[in-house]
Amino acid sequence: PIEAETVPIEAETEPIEAETVPIEAETVPIEAETEPIEAETVPIEAETVLDTDIVYQKPKGKEAILDLSKPEVQDAEMIDDEDK
Repeated sequence: PIEAETVPIEAETEPIEAETVPIEAETVPIEAETEPIEAETVPIEAETVLDTDIVYQKPKGKEAILDLSKPEVQDAEMIDDEDK
């Protein structure tokens, strides 16, 4: 191994002087043309909202309540009232 001796180096610092230069800006007016905008009227149709109180209430009278978990109900055919 080579051994080297460390020698501190001293450096002189010199302050740097800067000259400030004022900058002048010219104001330029902006001209814009305005065009009238015509809006088109679009009719909005409302969606039908189901009343959850009516949908989830217990059936009145002797309406049949189907248990959809039973296999015989799952295999059954649908019959419309119009077909009778």
